[in-house]
Amino acid sequence: MEIAFTHKDKLRIIISIVVLVVGLLIIGVAFTPPFNPPQCEGNLTTDNSNCIIGANIGAGLVWLLGMAIAIVGSIIVAASLVFALANAKTRKPGMALLITAIVVGATVWACWYIFIGAPSIQKSRYQAEIRTRRANFVQYKGIPNIHSVTRKSDALTVKPATGNTNSVAIDLHNCSPGSAKVSYATGTTHFVFSGITKDKNLEGFNDSECILYIGKETVDQNWDGSLPVKCTSWPISNTLSENQLEFPVTNAGIQFSDILGNCQDLRTGVAPDL
Repeated sequence: MEIAFTHKDKLRIIISIVVLVVGLLIIGVAFTPPFNPPQCEGNLTTDNSNCIIGANIGAGLVWLLGMAIAIVGSIIVAASLVFALANAKTRKPGMALLITAIVVGATVWACWYIFIGAPSIQKSRYQAEIRTRRANFVQYKGIPNIHSVTRKSDALTVKPATGNTNSVAIDLHNCSPGSAKVSYATGTTHFVFSGITKDKNLEGFNDSECILYIGKETVDQNWDGSLPVKCTSWPISNTLSENQLEFPVTNAGIQFSDILGNCQDLRTGVAPDL
Protein backbone atom coordinates (compact mmCIF):
# COMPACT_ATOMS: atom_id res chain seq x y z
CA MET A 1 0.00 0.00 0.00
CA GLU A 2 1.31 3.41 -0.94
CA ILE A 3 0.24 6.45 1.08
CA ALA A 4 1.67 9.85 0.25
CA PHE A 5 1.23 12.67 2.76
CA THR A 6 1.56 16.27 1.74
CA HIS A 7 4.31 18.42 3.24
CA LYS A 8 1.77 20.35 5.32
CA ASP A 9 0.29 17.12 6.71
CA LYS A 10 3.73 15.84 7.69
CA LEU A 11 4.57 19.13 9.40
CA ARG A 12 1.24 19.14 11.25
CA ILE A 13 1.80 15.57 12.51
CA ILE A 14 5.36 16.31 13.65
CA ILE A 15 4.28 19.44 15.56
CA SER A 16 1.42 17.62 17.27
CA ILE A 17 3.75 14.80 18.33
CA VAL A 18 6.20 17.35 19.76
CA VAL A 19 3.37 18.95 21.78
CA LEU A 20 2.37 15.51 23.13
CA VAL A 21 5.95 14.65 24.07
CA VAL A 22 6.44 18.01 25.82
CA GLY A 23 3.32 17.38 27.90
CA LEU A 24 4.49 13.89 28.86
CA LEU A 25 7.94 15.23 29.80
CA ILE A 26 6.38 17.89 32.05
CA ILE A 27 4.32 15.18 33.76
CA GLY A 28 7.45 13.07 34.18
CA VAL A 29 9.54 15.77 35.82
CA ALA A 30 6.79 17.32 37.98
CA PHE A 31 7.59 15.08 40.94
CA THR A 32 11.33 14.70 40.52
CA PRO A 33 13.53 16.09 43.37
CA PRO A 34 14.22 19.48 41.71
CA PHE A 35 10.49 20.24 41.45
CA ASN A 36 9.30 18.22 44.45
CA PRO A 37 11.88 18.24 47.28
CA PRO A 38 11.25 15.94 50.28
CA GLN A 39 9.37 17.03 53.37
CA CYS A 40 11.49 18.54 56.14
CA GLU A 41 12.20 15.99 58.83
CA GLY A 42 13.10 16.22 62.46
CA ASN A 43 13.95 19.76 63.54
CA LEU A 44 14.51 21.15 60.03
CA THR A 45 12.69 24.31 59.03
CA THR A 46 11.82 26.13 55.84
CA ASP A 47 15.22 27.83 56.03
CA ASN A 48 16.62 24.59 54.62
CA SER A 49 16.42 24.92 50.83
CA ASN A 50 16.61 21.15 50.31
CA CYS A 51 13.23 20.37 51.86
CA ILE A 52 9.75 21.78 52.25
CA ILE A 53 7.05 21.83 54.93
CA GLY A 54 3.46 21.08 53.93
CA ALA A 55 1.88 20.25 50.58
CA ASN A 56 3.80 21.05 47.41
CA ILE A 57 1.07 22.85 45.46
CA GLY A 58 3.53 23.95 42.79
CA ALA A 59 4.33 20.38 41.75
CA GLY A 60 0.63 19.63 41.45
CA LEU A 61 0.09 22.66 39.23
CA VAL A 62 3.03 21.65 37.03
CA TRP A 63 1.55 18.14 36.74
CA LEU A 64 -1.84 19.55 35.76
CA LEU A 65 -0.16 21.75 33.15
CA GLY A 66 1.61 18.72 31.71
CA MET A 67 -1.64 16.77 31.63
CA ALA A 68 -3.43 19.58 29.81
CA ILE A 69 -0.66 19.87 27.20
CA ALA A 70 -0.49 16.08 26.74
CA ILE A 71 -4.24 15.77 26.30
CA VAL A 72 -4.31 18.60 23.76
CA GLY A 73 -1.30 17.09 22.00
CA SER A 74 -2.88 13.63 21.79
CA ILE A 75 -6.09 15.08 20.37
CA ILE A 76 -4.12 17.05 17.79
CA VAL A 77 -2.08 13.95 16.85
CA ALA A 78 -5.23 11.92 16.26
CA ALA A 79 -6.92 14.73 14.35
CA SER A 80 -3.82 15.36 12.24
CA LEU A 81 -3.54 11.69 11.29
CA VAL A 82 -7.22 11.46 10.44
CA PHE A 83 -7.02 14.62 8.31
CA ALA A 84 -3.78 13.53 6.64
CA LEU A 85 -5.03 10.03 5.81
CA ALA A 86 -8.30 11.40 4.54
CA ASN A 87 -6.43 13.63 2.11
CA ALA A 88 -3.57 11.26 1.33
CA LYS A 89 -3.05 9.78 -2.08
CA THR A 90 -3.55 6.05 -1.72
CA ARG A 91 -4.45 3.20 -3.94
CA LYS A 92 -6.36 1.42 -1.16
CA PRO A 93 -8.78 3.77 0.66
CA GLY A 94 -10.17 0.92 2.79
CA MET A 95 -6.74 0.14 4.21
CA ALA A 96 -6.16 3.83 4.95
CA LEU A 97 -9.45 3.97 6.84
CA LEU A 98 -8.44 0.91 8.87
CA ILE A 99 -5.09 2.44 9.75
CA THR A 100 -6.84 5.65 10.76
CA ALA A 101 -9.19 3.75 13.08
CA ILE A 102 -6.28 1.85 14.64
CA VAL A 103 -4.22 5.00 15.20
CA VAL A 104 -7.13 6.94 16.70
CA GLY A 105 -8.17 4.02 18.90
CA ALA A 106 -4.62 3.44 20.14
CA THR A 107 -4.18 7.15 20.90
CA VAL A 108 -7.43 7.36 22.85
CA TRP A 109 -6.64 4.18 24.80
CA ALA A 110 -3.10 5.36 25.62
CA CYS A 111 -4.39 8.71 26.87
CA TRP A 112 -7.08 7.02 28.96
CA TYR A 113 -4.58 4.63 30.52
CA ILE A 114 -1.95 7.29 31.25
CA PHE A 115 -4.28 9.91 32.70
CA ILE A 116 -7.17 7.86 34.13
CA GLY A 117 -6.61 4.11 34.12
CA ALA A 118 -3.18 3.80 35.74
CA PRO A 119 -3.85 6.41 38.50
CA SER A 120 -7.21 4.76 39.27
CA ILE A 121 -5.63 1.31 39.54
CA GLN A 122 -2.91 2.67 41.83
CA LYS A 123 -5.49 4.43 43.98
CA SER A 124 -7.68 1.31 44.24
CA ARG A 125 -4.74 -0.87 45.29
CA TYR A 126 -3.60 1.69 47.85
CA GLN A 127 -7.07 2.06 49.36
CA ALA A 128 -7.52 -1.73 49.51
CA GLU A 129 -4.23 -2.00 51.39
CA ILE A 130 -5.25 0.77 53.79
CA ARG A 131 -8.61 -0.95 54.45
CA THR A 132 -6.77 -4.16 55.30
CA ARG A 133 -4.49 -2.30 57.69
CA ARG A 134 -7.47 -0.55 59.32
CA ALA A 135 -8.95 -3.95 60.13
CA ASN A 136 -5.93 -4.68 62.36
CA PHE A 137 -6.31 -1.46 64.38
CA VAL A 138 -6.02 -1.89 68.17
CA GLN A 139 -8.12 0.45 70.30
CA TYR A 140 -6.70 1.23 73.76
CA LYS A 141 -8.92 2.45 76.56
CA GLY A 142 -7.01 4.98 78.60
CA ILE A 143 -3.22 4.82 78.86
CA PRO A 144 -1.63 1.62 77.45
CA ASN A 145 1.15 -0.20 79.28
CA ILE A 146 4.20 -1.56 77.52
CA HIS A 147 4.09 -4.76 79.58
CA SER A 148 0.70 -5.71 78.13
CA VAL A 149 1.81 -5.41 74.49
CA THR A 150 3.44 -8.57 73.19
CA ARG A 151 3.45 -7.89 69.47
CA LYS A 152 6.37 -6.04 67.87
CA SER A 153 5.75 -3.28 65.34
CA ASP A 154 7.95 -2.78 62.29
CA ALA A 155 6.91 0.86 61.86
CA LEU A 156 10.06 2.16 63.54
CA THR A 157 13.63 1.88 62.25
CA VAL A 158 16.81 2.96 64.02
CA LYS A 159 19.75 4.26 62.00
CA PRO A 160 22.33 2.88 61.73
CA ALA A 161 21.13 -0.67 62.33
CA THR A 162 24.17 -1.42 64.52
CA GLY A 163 26.30 0.71 66.82
CA ASN A 164 25.29 4.06 68.28
CA THR A 165 21.87 5.23 67.11
CA ASN A 166 21.98 8.56 65.26
CA SER A 167 18.33 8.83 64.20
CA VAL A 168 15.01 7.03 64.23
CA ALA A 169 12.51 6.83 61.38
CA ILE A 170 8.76 6.26 61.71
CA ASP A 171 7.00 4.84 58.65
CA LEU A 172 3.39 6.06 58.91
CA HIS A 173 2.24 3.89 56.00
CA ASN A 174 3.63 0.81 57.75
CA CYS A 175 1.99 1.69 61.07
CA SER A 176 1.48 -1.89 62.25
CA PRO A 177 0.13 -2.50 65.77
CA GLY A 178 2.74 -3.40 68.37
CA SER A 179 5.64 -2.01 70.38
CA ALA A 180 9.07 -0.63 69.53
CA LYS A 181 11.80 1.17 71.42
CA VAL A 182 14.88 3.34 70.99
CA SER A 183 17.66 3.26 73.61
CA TYR A 184 20.29 5.94 74.27
CA ALA A 185 22.73 6.92 77.03
CA THR A 186 20.21 8.29 79.55
CA GLY A 187 17.29 5.94 78.96
CA THR A 188 14.82 4.46 76.48
CA THR A 189 11.83 5.83 74.60
CA HIS A 190 9.08 3.27 74.11
CA PHE A 191 6.40 3.29 71.42
CA VAL A 192 3.12 1.44 71.10
CA PHE A 193 1.42 1.68 67.71
CA SER A 194 -2.36 1.21 67.57
CA GLY A 195 -2.22 1.05 63.79
CA ILE A 196 -3.98 2.88 60.97
CA THR A 197 -7.48 4.27 61.36
CA LYS A 198 -9.78 6.61 59.46
CA ASP A 199 -9.63 10.27 60.41
CA LYS A 200 -13.24 11.42 60.86
CA ASN A 201 -12.24 14.97 59.91
CA LEU A 202 -10.86 13.94 56.52
CA GLU A 203 -12.45 12.72 53.32
CA GLY A 204 -11.06 11.47 50.06
CA PHE A 205 -7.78 9.79 49.16
CA ASN A 206 -5.66 10.63 52.21
CA ASP A 207 -8.23 10.05 54.96
CA SER A 208 -6.19 7.73 57.22
CA GLU A 209 -3.82 8.39 60.08
CA CYS A 210 -1.37 6.48 62.28
CA ILE A 211 -2.08 6.39 66.03
CA LEU A 212 0.82 5.83 68.42
CA TYR A 213 1.63 6.19 72.11
CA ILE A 214 4.98 7.26 73.59
CA GLY A 215 6.52 6.67 77.01
CA LYS A 216 9.98 7.62 78.28
CA GLU A 217 12.07 5.50 80.65
CA THR A 218 15.13 7.08 82.29
CA VAL A 219 17.96 5.24 84.00
CA ASP A 220 17.55 7.11 87.29
CA GLN A 221 13.78 6.62 87.72
CA ASN A 222 11.44 3.71 88.28
CA TRP A 223 9.12 3.47 85.28
CA ASP A 224 5.80 1.66 85.54
CA GLY A 225 5.58 0.93 81.81
CA SER A 226 2.83 3.45 81.00
CA LEU A 227 2.81 5.40 77.73
CA PRO A 228 0.81 8.54 78.50
CA VAL A 229 1.56 10.50 75.33
CA LYS A 230 -0.88 9.86 72.46
CA CYS A 231 0.00 11.08 68.96
CA THR A 232 -2.16 11.24 65.87
CA SER A 233 -0.23 11.78 62.68
CA TRP A 234 -1.17 14.00 59.78
CA PRO A 235 -2.85 12.23 56.82
CA ILE A 236 -1.07 9.20 55.42
CA SER A 237 -0.12 9.89 51.82
CA ASN A 238 0.04 7.45 48.92
CA THR A 239 3.52 8.84 48.25
CA LEU A 240 6.04 6.78 50.19
CA SER A 241 8.55 9.58 50.78
CA GLU A 242 5.90 11.76 52.45
CA ASN A 243 5.20 9.04 55.05
CA GLN A 244 8.72 8.93 56.47
CA LEU A 245 9.27 10.87 59.70
CA GLU A 246 12.89 10.93 60.85
CA PHE A 247 14.18 12.40 64.11
CA PRO A 248 17.75 12.75 65.42
CA VAL A 249 18.78 10.82 68.54
CA THR A 250 21.27 12.19 71.09
CA ASN A 251 22.46 11.02 74.50
CA ALA A 252 19.50 12.92 75.99
CA GLY A 253 16.90 11.14 73.86
CA ILE A 254 14.92 11.54 70.65
CA GLN A 255 14.68 15.12 69.45
CA PHE A 256 10.99 15.26 68.56
CA SER A 257 9.77 18.43 66.89
CA ASP A 258 6.89 18.68 64.41
CA ILE A 259 5.12 15.54 65.60
CA LEU A 260 4.62 16.99 69.10
CA GLY A 261 1.99 19.35 67.71
CA ASN A 262 -0.16 16.29 67.09
CA CYS A 263 0.50 14.76 70.52
CA GLN A 264 -1.23 15.10 73.89
CA ASP A 265 -0.32 13.96 77.38
CA LEU A 266 -3.39 11.99 78.45
CA ARG A 267 -2.68 12.75 82.11
CA THR A 268 -2.61 16.54 81.77
CA GLY A 269 -4.47 17.14 78.49
CA VAL A 270 -1.72 19.42 77.16
CA ALA A 271 1.15 19.06 74.71
CA PRO A 272 3.87 16.79 76.10
CA ASP A 273 7.50 17.59 76.88
CA LEU A 274 9.54 14.81 75.37
